Amino acid sequence: MTDDAQVAQIRERIEQTRADLGETVEALAAKADVKGRAVDAVHEAVDSAKAKVHDVVDGAKAKVSGLADGAKDTVQDIAGSAKDTVQGIAGSTKDTVQGIAGSAKDTVQGIAGSVKETAQSVTAEARDRAPRGRHVAGGPGGALELADDPGELSDRSDRRLEGVLLVTAVGALVGALVIWLTRRRG
Repeated sequence: MTDDAQVAQIRERIEQTRADLGETVEALAAKADVKGRAVDAVHEAVDSAKAKVHDVVDGAKAKVSGLADGAKDTVQDIAGSAKDTVQGIAGSTKDTVQGIAGSAKDTVQGIAGSVKETAQSVTAEARDRAPRGRHVAGGPGGALELADDPGELSDRSDRRLEGVLLVTAVGALVGALVIWLTRRRG
């Protein structure tokens, strides 16, 4: 080889050695830069902590959302159940009131029939005992009335009987309602 080629080759190796030494020095400087490495480690730790916090927050949001949906469903179930219960009680109360009203009606009709039969019996007996040409009917307070026109007595008697029946019916209904309210509260 010629001297110039050898010199060029040596120079090339020197340049290569310098480049390798520059890289080695930079690597050693990076390892020796404790402050820089600590700052990088802190940045990595902060980024990692932020990511974990975001994951935890997202998980908590999902759980809270799930709990809220579950609570909403539970409240709707309870409201539906309460509505069904109230409707059942209302239906039962309606049936009870209708039963009491029916019993009161039957009782009033029985009393009215009994009162009517008694009034007819008393009126018939009074007619049998009345003087000829005069007509007899039951008056207020059980007194007997005399009249020349039997239609007049019949109209008065019917109105009184209707009044007695109405008062009896109202009394029976009030009594039935008092009994029902007492049982309901008791």
